[in-house]
Amino acid sequence: MPIDPMTALQIGSTFFGIMGQNKAANAEALRAQQQARQMEIDRKLAEAQALEAQNLRISEYNLAKSSNNAQFSFNLGGGESSSLAAYEQYQRETMSADVASSQRLAGIEGSSRSVAAMIERQRGSSAKSVATINNLSSLFQLGSDLSKTYVPKTYTPTKK
Repeated sequence: MPIDPMTALQIGSTFFGIMGQNKAANAEALRAQQQARQMEIDRKLAEAQALEAQNLRISEYNLAKSSNNAQFSFNLGGGESSSLAAYEQYQRETMSADVASSQRLAGIEGSSRSVAAMIERQRGSSAKSVATINNLSSLFQLGSDLSKTYVPKTYTPTKK
């Protein structure tokens, strides 16, 4: 049975629409994947920067401690005192608290970036799922439209 031109046009249009939705969904998924990768790169860069800042902070504490120790020693005439020991203890505690704080902050930021990357990947996956559902809907609509135009041949007996 030949297909009339309008039906062929409807079928072709539906399939081109499906192909277009698939291409758009794949492009969105690829964009989301690239965005997620960039977020992970940014997270690793931020971790490296936090580690560098932490090392710089430790170096600054050590420099300040050496400078202050020299000043205390000069003022004491080269001797030791309990105030110097107390000062060094305070500096160690301050440095430890500062480093721990920066590590916690870096951990929180890293976790936040990891979650954002996961969400972005899920967004790309969802785009593909939506396209699949839309494509199935288009196919069902096409089937419904075609069924409305189908007129079965009826059998009419011929007289002999």
